Amino acid sequence: KIENNIKNGSPTILNTNDINDLFDEIYKKINLKKIFSYIYFLQPISEQSFVLNKIFSGFGRMYSKFPDVGFISGLHKKSLELVEEDIAYVDLYGFYGYNANAHPFFTKHVIDLENIWGGDNLTDLVINVDYEKKDVDFYLRGEKIQLISMNVISSRNRPVIHRFLCDINQIDAADLDLTKKIIFDNWKSFKNNKVTFIPEVKMAEIILSRNKWLLNISLYKKENNEVELFSELIRDAESGLIPFQFYVRPLKVKYLKNIDQMNDIYKPQYINLKNVTSYKLLFRIIKKSKILLLEQNTPNSSDKERYPGDFRNNTIEIGVENYFIPMENN
Repeated sequence: KIENNIKNGSPTILNTNDINDLFDEIYKKINLKKIFSYIYFLQPISEQSFVLNKIFSGFGRMYSKFPDVGFISGLHKKSLELVEEDIAYVDLYGFYGYNANAHPFFTKHVIDLENIWGGDNLTDLVINVDYEKKDVDFYLRGEKIQLISMNVISSRNRPVIHRFLCDINQIDAADLDLTKKIIFDNWKSFKNNKVTFIPEVKMAEIILSRNKWLLNISLYKKENNEVELFSELIRDAESGLIPFQFYVRPLKVKYLKNIDQMNDIYKPQYINLKNVTSYKLLFRIIKKSKILLLEQNTPNSSDKERYPGDFRNNTIEIGVENYFIPMENN
């Protein structure tokens, strides 16, 4: 469906059957014997329409910094009381220099990955692997547990062992980029285009994937000349081939000197081609990149001017937390 719409440049509209088919695909890859909690971040475009920004693990993770604010004070413990009685939830605890990770203990036990907060050590964790059932269980002091992460910062910025435990327990951000697989599946044909337009994916009034543009920098005539490349990009923007304002990140880079550069260069950066300083940032990214992915800047400043009352001109994000509980009939 998406591939066909890329060819004709029209948005993809998903219906309930499409979403159910997508869920069935995810269901095969996720261990739904456990309870899962996710928080969906939606950004309003208008009173009735929204954009899906990101999906993070839930269990109150994004509220963990506000334990004393009204109803939130008991939210985490009440949430965890809803889960299976024979499994205790254990928080992977560690600041790693990020104050945003600071939060009180919400679980009876925590794995203290820095060995300074008074929790259980990583060496106390026992992993049981059932190769026949292809299942992994975790135990602490002889008790079956399920690991969760209440840290706000993504596990990608944590030590390798922390990332591994988040990944194997499926407790980190979920990537629902419905166009990424399409890009790599069609790479041979896309890489021959200077610009490939990938239209948005919607269901009802929610944009699940924004408009994107794939740029093959090597097909620009003056890719190494800052001024002349700027002229090429402006011509493309004026002709409607690419937007003037967008978020950019590289899909393929030429070289990186160290791990810090890798963490930095793959972060989406806001670019306005009408701003010289902003373009200089883009050119710095281009010098290290072969393929760029541009993503639509929506909601934009015009959308925010229409927000009601005190929300006007502000950036708003709404978090919706869900719990998925396995039933006997799946």
